[in-house]
Amino acid sequence: MKNLNLLLIGEEPSERPIVEKGLGLDEVHISSYAHDKAFKYAELIIQRKGRSLEVGGFLTTPKEARDRVARDAFLARDQEVTSVSYILSPQDVKKAKQELDKMGQRIVGWWHSHGRMRTFHSDIDDKNQMVLLNQIAPSNYSVIRQEETRGLQSRLEGNSLIFWDPANPRKVYSLDIKNDNPELIAKRLRITKEEQIGFAYSFVVNHHRWLNFRVPYCEIATREVCSGCLNDNAKSKTTGYKIFDEGDFEIDEEQLIVEIDERVHLAGTRRKYFLPEDFERERAAGTLTKPEFALGTSPIYPAHASNLDLTQSPPINYAKRYWKK
Repeated sequence: MKNLNLLLIGEEPSERPIVEKGLGLDEVHISSYAHDKAFKYAELIIQRKGRSLEVGGFLTTPKEARDRVARDAFLARDQEVTSVSYILSPQDVKKAKQELDKMGQRIVGWWHSHGRMRTFHSDIDDKNQMVLLNQIAPSNYSVIRQEETRGLQSRLEGNSLIFWDPANPRKVYSLDIKNDNPELIAKRLRITKEEQIGFAYSFVVNHHRWLNFRVPYCEIATREVCSGCLNDNAKSKTTGYKIFDEGDFEIDEEQLIVEIDERVHLAGTRRKYFLPEDFERERAAGTLTKPEFALGTSPIYPAHASNLDLTQSPPINYAKRYWKK
C-alpha cells in the first residue's frame, strides 16, 4: 500500500535530509528578516484596509539549504481574509509550491496574523496546519538517527560471530572473522534506528495595540514519512522559536503594500488565480473573461497585457489572474 503522504501529495520525497541528533524539532528556526517581515505584513494590512484583519502566507528557505531556518515570509496570492480567519487550502499550497520552486525556494511552514488580537491557534489554524503538513511532509523532512538502548546479543561459532536482536530472535546476523578480536567487534555493534520526520512550522504574528503583546505563537506539526506506515501519526505541538541573525537587511514597505493590494481580498471578493495549465483549459472551453490586472504596479502584471487576446496562448508571465463569470 502506498504511503498516505505520497497519495496526498502525488510525488516522491526529495533527497534533502536534515540530520540531527534526537528529534530536534522543539523550536521554530526563523531568520530575523522573515520574523520582522511577517510582523510588518500584519501591521500594513490593518493600515491599508482600515480594520483589524488577518493575513498570511508561507515560510520559505532556499532549496539548497541544509538547515531548517525559515528565511523569508512569502505573502500568499489571492487569499480571502476576514477579521477572524485565514483559510489555507491544498490547492493554495500546490500553487505556491510551484511558484516558489521557480524562485528557488521551498516551503518549510506557514505564517499568518491575528490582526490586533493575541497570538494563538484557533480551530481553523489547526486545520490549516494539517493541510500544509499533508502537502509538504514528503519533501520537507528531518532525518532522525537514534541509538536504541538495547544492544544485540552475540555468540561465537567457529570463525563466525553470530548476532541477534532479543526482540526478534528469528532474524540472525552472521559476521565472518579473520584476524580481529570477536569481543571487540561485539562491543562496537549497536542498533541504530533512522526515521524521516516530515514537519511544518506555524508562526502566528499580530499588531496588538500593546507592544508587549506583539509576541509570536509557534507550533511544529510532524509526521513520520515511511512507506509502511499504516497509522496517521501526525501531531502538532506548541514550541518556542529561535531567531537567526543573518546580517543587515531592509524591508521595503512600499513593495509590501503593493503585494497586499494585489494578493489580499476581503471575504466575498476573491479573484480566481490561474496556473498556466488552468488558463489553457479554460481558454479552450471559452469560459475566460477579460483579464483584470493591477496596472503599472507589478512586473508580473504589466499594463499592456490588459489587451491580451483570450483566444491565444498567453506569455507565461501575463496570464495570471482573471475575473470569472
